[in-house]
This record gives sequence, C-alpha cells and structure tokens, in this order.
Amino acid sequence: MTKLIKFGGSSLANGDQYKKVINIIKKDKTRQIIVLSAPGKRFDDDIKVTDLLIQYAKAVINKQDYKDILNNIIGRYKDIADTYDISDDEFAPIVSIFNNLPKQKYPNNEYLLAAFKAHGERMNAKLMSIVLNHLNIKAKFVDPKELGIVVSKDDPNAADVLKETYENLGHFGYGNEKLVIPGFFGYTKDGNMATFARGGSDITGSIIANGLNIPMYENFTDVSSIYSANPKIINHPAPIKKMTYREMRELAYAGFSVFNDEAIILQLRGM
Repeated sequence: MTKLIKFGGSSLANGDQYKKVINIIKKDKTRQIIVLSAPGKRFDDDIKVTDLLIQYAKAVINKQDYKDILNNIIGRYKDIADTYDISDDEFAPIVSIFNNLPKQKYPNNEYLLAAFKAHGERMNAKLMSIVLNHLNIKAKFVDPKELGIVVSKDDPNAADVLKETYENLGHFGYGNEKLVIPGFFGYTKDGNMATFARGGSDITGSIIANGLNIPMYENFTDVSSIYSANPKIINHPAPIKKMTYREMRELAYAGFSVFNDEAIILQLRGM
C-alpha cells in the first residue's frame, strides 16, 4: 500500500528536524510520496522562510536593497545542507534559483509575490531530494507542473485547484523511488505559479492523495496528537485518537491550526 506523507514547516526548520523527518520516511517503505512545506521557525522568535520570501518580494517590488534578506534565505537552506555534507556544487542550483527570482517575468506584482513565496516549498523539496539521494535513498524531485496541478488565476495568492488536475494526476505514473513534491502551489493555464492560501501544503497533499488514489495520507506535525484542549493552556489534555473529516473541518474552520480546513473540504467532496 502506497502512503503519502506531508510535513509542515516546523518539522523541517533545520538539520535536526530534517533528521527526524528522514527517520520517519525510512521507518516505512510504503511512505513513497512526500509533500513538504517551506522551513518554519527554529525557535519562538525566529521567522519562517515564507515570511522572508515575502520580504524579498516586497523589496524587489519597491526597488529596495534585498541582499541581506536573500543571504538570510539561502543561509537557512545552506545550514540544512551542511548537516548532511552536501557539496557546494550540489547546492549551487538552489542558490542560482533564489538569485534569479527578480530576473523572471511576472504578469504583475501579485504573481511575483506568489512565485517568490512558492519557492520556499519548491527549494525545500529540491533540497530534500538531494539529501535523500545523498543518504542512498532513491528520490526524485517532482514539480507540481509535472504532476499537472492546474489552479485558478483570479487570485494568484489564494488560488483554487481546477478539476482537470485530477485527470492529469490520473495519468501520472511513478516507480519505486520516493517522490518529493513541494506543497502550497500549482500553475495557471498560462504557466504562472500561483499559491493556495497560507497552510496550503496540506491542500497539495489532499489533492495528490485524491488524484493518485492513495489510500493513506499521513500528515505529520510537531505535536504528538490532536488534543481535547490546547496543550499550551491546559496541562496534559486527553488525546483524540479518531475523528471524522467533518469534525476536523469544524475544528480547522474555528481556528484549529493542525490541519488546513480547505484540504479537508477536498476529502468531503470526494474529488
């Protein structure tokens, strides 16, 4: 049975967190499809890579100096790469892609912002595929364009998946290697990157699980369970071992942050 697994940003924040993720991947050979978020906070006062990319995009739009922001972004990935002794030559394409983002053509500034944000996930998936292969785990980076994830173009920073995506996924074949896929974004029919709303990597996982008829979608986060109360407020709340999609949807819609409510809608619709 093939499983799809998805990891959020806090689970991918640094090299030590990467090690935990890789151990989870290695623990079960059926965990073949891996969907990733961008690196999140390493500590309470840290900044997420997605937010750094928003700063980068706004500096480009406003024609401000972005050198320090760019170096900070690249440094986050380099720290992870160094944990696994990834060579400069192997890491160079990631540096090049981040450097070249301002040189690309975008329909407008909203699309520029979406493309910059999307590269947090895109480069994290590229890096993870490099690391896995470095560890002799055969893995392949797969861009959402290759999968055929097509999204609406009316709002490039809060796009909706189009139904033809599922037909495209139905024709996608894969072998025994791990597929490492960036979450959070797809491509419009015009070929431009557009992101889902924040937390959209959950949506990507749900889309792919549906489209490839994956029987098990495992969504990993940095907490060990879904609890009956907020563990930051209540000490040792009881874990909830099982709930329906509709119950999860109600919690997510009310602000429960473990899972994106739009990702649950896709399951409820049976798309």
